[in-house]
Amino acid sequence: MDKKKVYISYKKFNPNFHHLKKALTDDSLRFIFLIGGSSSAKSFSVAQAMLLFCITHGYNTRVYRKTGATISDSIYKTFQEAARSVGVSKLFRFKENKIECINGSYITFSGLDDPEKIKGLDSYQFVVCEELSDFDEVDFKQIKKRLRGRPGQKIISMFNPISEEHWIKKNIFDKESLHEVSNHLYGELKDSSTGKILPKEFSAITNKYLNSERKMLNPRTGKEEVHAPDTLILKSTYLNNFWVVGSPCGTYGFYDRQAVADFDKDRTRDYNYYRIYALGDWGSIKTGGEFLYAFDGGKHKGNFPYANGIPIHISIDNNVLPYISMSFFQIDGLSIRQIHEICAEDPFNTVTKASGMARLWLEEIGYNDVVFLHGDASTRFGNTIDEEKRSFLDKFIEGLEHSFRVEDCVPLSNPPVALSGEFINSILSSNIYGISIGIDDSCKKSIRDYENVKKDVNGSILKKRVTNKETGQSYEEFGHLTDTLRYVCVDVFKDEYTRFSLRRKRSTIKEGKMLFYSQDNVSGEKIVYLVHAKGRITAVFCMVNSYVDICDVQYSDNFNETEFMDKVIRFDPVKIVCECGRSQGDLLLRIRERFRMWVIPENSDKDGKIEANKELMKSLVRFPANYELLPGINSFINSVLDYPGTIDVSAMYSVCSLANYAYKKYRLPLHK
Repeated sequence: MDKKKVYISYKKFNPNFHHLKKALTDDSLRFIFLIGGSSSAKSFSVAQAMLLFCITHGYNTRVYRKTGATISDSIYKTFQEAARSVGVSKLFRFKENKIECINGSYITFSGLDDPEKIKGLDSYQFVVCEELSDFDEVDFKQIKKRLRGRPGQKIISMFNPISEEHWIKKNIFDKESLHEVSNHLYGELKDSSTGKILPKEFSAITNKYLNSERKMLNPRTGKEEVHAPDTLILKSTYLNNFWVVGSPCGTYGFYDRQAVADFDKDRTRDYNYYRIYALGDWGSIKTGGEFLYAFDGGKHKGNFPYANGIPIHISIDNNVLPYISMSFFQIDGLSIRQIHEICAEDPFNTVTKASGMARLWLEEIGYNDVVFLHGDASTRFGNTIDEEKRSFLDKFIEGLEHSFRVEDCVPLSNPPVALSGEFINSILSSNIYGISIGIDDSCKKSIRDYENVKKDVNGSILKKRVTNKETGQSYEEFGHLTDTLRYVCVDVFKDEYTRFSLRRKRSTIKEGKMLFYSQDNVSGEKIVYLVHAKGRITAVFCMVNSYVDICDVQYSDNFNETEFMDKVIRFDPVKIVCECGRSQGDLLLRIRERFRMWVIPENSDKDGKIEANKELMKSLVRFPANYELLPGINSFINSVLDYPGTIDVSAMYSVCSLANYAYKKYRLPLHK
């Protein structure tokens, strides 16, 4: 072929091309990654560069996709269009899965369906990995090992950074010491026809990173030598594509109004998707079934450092595998901010060491205020590891109290998982009480957990077990850090949580699932229904007319007999109906001494009786319309509404059993 110098105008190329062209001539570079959003001209710029280097240098290129069947309709067409864009189509012969240059060099295309296809890279200068995020890590490792024997050989990879959990980020990017370098080529990029230096915006991409040099041992000489930076990362977005937003000077390219409008819709309607596919940021694509489906790293992550003068709340989950979870929060009004996390992994996953780690961090930041402690109710239970059989909570507090005053806020029982999860989703969606949640960027494990934890069939957290291949240990991969968020949010916003739980159920109430009445004009025969169910005594004070109107309840973990007697006196019922067993015999005797009482046998099948009378309860039992103003009834109604998603069934059982008794005793009509 006659060598003839041909100038191609800079107007044929996007900024990515110019950076790539420069990098391809740097023999010290081995790995070039083009990352970013869609429509950022990554693949097109690579195709242009490979074609031109094929012509000018006689280099061969191998192009891989994960699946061979997708080549002809994707990357191969991109190369054809790239050849036409720079006017070199006549210099190539386009065959099936191969492009031949008239100078004898070639570009081949292969899928990785067969691992054997990775072999035989000796004749190639460049290997291109299209959509590297689809590759398995072992694919990439094999390509690295097979490409050898020539100076300046390179692996060029393009992809969208779809997941922070991806092996590319975890095993390549996060393990390199990266530093940002200039994102433009001002002074180097010139107008090919005039020789004038072009303004920086003609070559500017979003970001450009280079890894650091490192020392290594030369196996031939046995001497230590410096290995130059070998990894380059070019990040771009649709804003760097002149065939989407137009050229900086407005004289070439194309302004695609519809494409820009579509990106803007994603920005306002699905920011997480926009952040990944438009801005090219690492994130996590939602696949459905996320427990915290409203969590959006683009909205909820940020810079939230420790603020002096605001108390710190620690929320703990005491599962030791994969680590003991400790999340640190500050609450400023209705704003809750996670400022830190400590995940105490083996060998630090003991209560003593975990507490020590928390104390040390608090001391390091100069904290000198009270520590509010939240967490799993099970931390109150005695453990089997400690010889003293003290609870996890006691020992954790003991470790902190060496330096700080601790306020124990750990509940006696945990909030319902599904309901508290919905509460947090409502906060994240900015739909509730003006409360906001922010997570500091440094809380990487927490963010991973919030983004990846899934729901089970009941709306609770799906704590799927995985096995560590090295240790053989099995553990629940996600969910424990999410639990710490649930505990602290429900505790510090207790009133808001209660109102939310009741309000959330109003939608079902409107569908006729529950009935309400106005207390302004209620009458009927007063009775008290006393029930013993699964260790809890519940008293329901009601008026029976054509309905059963709930007036008051006594519903708590520990039955207070004195409080009950006082309530009965004030209520002045016609009778007290007691559904209790022999274990409550003494209580029944004392009630009988003061009031009219009827005893009915205790039913052993509580769940069965609930199912048998649930529809009857919905037809006959009415609750006070102003229940939000009646603190004693709030938790009771909440428990009724949570059934069957709650361990405690006493509230639901008491109203179902009461409905059955009233229906038979008073021959009440059924209501639609």
